[in-house]
Amino acid sequence: MNIQYYSKNIDLNDQTKNYIQKKCQILDKFKDQIIGCHWDLSRDQHHRKGEVYRAEINLRIKGDKLLRAEETSGDLLSAVDIAKDKVKSQLIKLKEKFISNRRKK
Repeated sequence: MNIQYYSKNIDLNDQTKNYIQKKCQILDKFKDQIIGCHWDLSRDQHHRKGEVYRAEINLRIKGDKLLRAEETSGDLLSAVDIAKDKVKSQLIKLKEKFISNRRKK
C-alpha cells in the first residue's frame, strides 16, 4: 500500500511514520481494494490547552470512491489510532454492502 504523508506544524520523524505504517498493516486485508492512502497530520497553533492535534486519513478505493476520517485529540498518536479505526469500520461496512448486493442478485 502506498502511504503518503503531509504534516503541518509538526516534525514527522521516522518513529511516527513507522507507527502509522504499523497501524495501517491492519488495512492490508483490504489491499486489493485500496489504491492509495494519504495522511494529513497537523498541530493547531492557536490553542494552548485541549485538543490540538489533528489526524485525517483519505483512502482511495477501487470504483472511484474515497473514504475519509478525521480526528482531533490531545495526542497525535491517539488521533491516528481513532482515525484508523473509523476508516476500518467504513471499509467493513462497504465490504458488507458489496457482499449483500451480490447475494441479492
